[in-house]
Amino acid sequence: MLMRPNVKTILVITLLAIPAACSSDDNVEEMQQEYASLDFSILERNAEQVVACVEQKTGFLVTADKDGSVGYLSRDVPKSQHALVDEAIPKCFEDLGFSDSVEPTETEKEQLFGLQLETRKCLQNLGFDIPEPPSLSTYIEEYGGPDHWAPWRYMGNYQMSPEKSLEIFKQCPDPVSLVQ
Repeated sequence: MLMRPNVKTILVITLLAIPAACSSDDNVEEMQQEYASLDFSILERNAEQVVACVEQKTGFLVTADKDGSVGYLSRDVPKSQHALVDEAIPKCFEDLGFSDSVEPTETEKEQLFGLQLETRKCLQNLGFDIPEPPSLSTYIEEYGGPDHWAPWRYMGNYQMSPEKSLEIFKQCPDPVSLVQ
């Protein structure tokens, strides 16, 4: 079980750093430089605090990943206790103020769509086949739902180590992980 924080603050900072016309040719190079320089280390630091909270609440060992997710191995948590730990992880994110249920505004969704387009370009430049994006209106309509388009959703089709995945994540951050 892996949980990622919903870090709207990082999304807002990210969106302010990226020009609204993310996908226009005039801004692509500048946007790519801004995008490549984003610091996602706050996700790992937040997740480390969640680890301590979960261990205090449950007594079981969980781990933080550099992408901000928190999870556990079956050898560290008996199967009979999975539900307890699965409930504690999001509760700790919430208790520590690392999650919120505020839905991004339509403008933020439009800007997030621009970031998703850049993520797709970045992943394609690394040799990954990512399907065509939907229209902006479809993206906004489906945002947060089961059919929500996001380039990183297709990365599960590739077998790679967690280290390789993190290396790719650093080059092509997943903006959805910041708000889901």
